[in-house]
Amino acid sequence: MTAQPGSLSLRAGQISTDLVERTRLDTHMRQLTRMSIGLTLVSIAAACGGKAKPSATTALPRQELTVEVRNYNFYDATIYAFHGGERLRLGMAQGKTNTNFTFRWDLGDLRFIIDFIGAGELVGESLPVYPGDELILIVGQEDHRRAR
Repeated sequence: MTAQPGSLSLRAGQISTDLVERTRLDTHMRQLTRMSIGLTLVSIAAACGGKAKPSATTALPRQELTVEVRNYNFYDATIYAFHGGERLRLGMAQGKTNTNFTFRWDLGDLRFIIDFIGAGELVGESLPVYPGDELILIVGQEDHRRAR
């Protein structure tokens, strides 16, 4: 599998980010470029006497994300997005199929929970999510054995 710039590949068996460093750097560079442009615009607005909205600085923007779930496991699994006590059910990924889910999410950290039907669940590590990221969650053939 070749990673695209701005993509994250997750393997449920290790449930950590297996990233190509170049991809991570490309994503961070895009984020830093956007932040520097944003800071420049804020500086120009402040110099012109404009007021910033308080809500713009306190809340993270909600972003529409898409995750491709590649379920190589025999078991069907319910996939959840999780952060800070918020658990959002994305849907069912049938065994031995690929499924896409699109959902709205606050930018920041994200975890996936894989709940195997009749075999328990796996909880992933927290990973940062940036605008434009393409998420791929890979559920391995033997991952149901590690579920609790």
